[in-house]
Amino acid sequence: MKILPFTEFGFTKYNESKFISFIEKSDFKLTNIQTKSETINSKLGTLIQRDFIIGQLEKI
Repeated sequence: MKILPFTEFGFTKYNESKFISFIEKSDFKLTNIQTKSETINSKLGTLIQRDFIIGQLEKI
């Protein structure tokens, strides 16, 4: 994570429980959540696994 180019701008990666915690403190309701993973080619040509969360939210 530390070697990704955008991390120099203060990007923080959160796990699913932290993501849900942030939503619970907001004016949104989490209606659906999916944890996904994909394998992509890095700029150096190596394969890396990228994990991410997709949340569907509804305004309360």
